[in-house]
Amino acid sequence: MLNRIRLLDHVARCSTYEDGAIIYRLIKTSLEKGERVNVSFDGVFSAPSAFINGALIELLNDYTFSYIRENVIISNSTRYLNELIKQRFDFASKSGN
Repeated sequence: MLNRIRLLDHVARCSTYEDGAIIYRLIKTSLEKGERVNVSFDGVFSAPSAFINGALIELLNDYTFSYIRENVIISNSTRYLNELIKQRFDFASKSGN
């Protein structure tokens, strides 16, 4: 099953680590149920690394990068956000997170 999480349905803005933590909990709950997750950035044009860290990078404490890649789909994202997400995962992987 694929669970769609549209960010702006759950947070007013994607601007803080705390906003990201709300999304992280939603993603983690779906993954724990064995669901794949489509994280939709529909309506979001930018976000700071703190939000990305809270929402996505925290998943590395629970799952391997490979598992996240297979089960978390990013959609309706801008080139800027895609690059930021990639950079944050690259940094976290090199940092041993």
